[in-house]
Amino acid sequence: MQRRARRTGEPKSAGKVLLAFGVVWGGLSLIFLLLGIRSIQSERQYGTEGATAPGVITAKWVAEKRGLDRETKRETISKTYYLQYQFTASEGRRVSAETSVSKERWDSAREQEAVRVQYLRHDAVRNRLAGEAGTTRAWILAGLGAVGVLIGLGAIVAGVGRKRAGVAARA
Repeated sequence: MQRRARRTGEPKSAGKVLLAFGVVWGGLSLIFLLLGIRSIQSERQYGTEGATAPGVITAKWVAEKRGLDRETKRETISKTYYLQYQFTASEGRRVSAETSVSKERWDSAREQEAVRVQYLRHDAVRNRLAGEAGTTRAWILAGLGAVGVLIGLGAIVAGVGRKRAGVAARA
């Protein structure tokens, strides 16, 4: 059986393009879906296995990242606001942690300010400032990931269908 050589300049079949798009898009979306599910599970853990303890803000700082806007070629500066805090877990272990927060939360925070900290009883290293839950973000991430996976699967099915139709037409 001889294979037909592909002519130079011949466009790729729509089926192959859809198939490749579906695999890449679906794969990337699957990552977002899994990250969203993991975040939702983590939020539920705080609800079922979490404890709350008093803590204190020990430091606050801003990290700046400089970049270049591709369109205007101007320098950009993005800022991330951090708070460092300490608390004592129920078993008496002193834990120090840091987290990024909104600019508004950072502006209102003061060093040595008392805060409430949520942590997992079995793993106090997994903690966060009380009230900083990311449930909405987790559901949005999972939802967008699920929609993306469905789009990817649709493109794969359409690509396979077009590829089969092309094979049938050549036969």
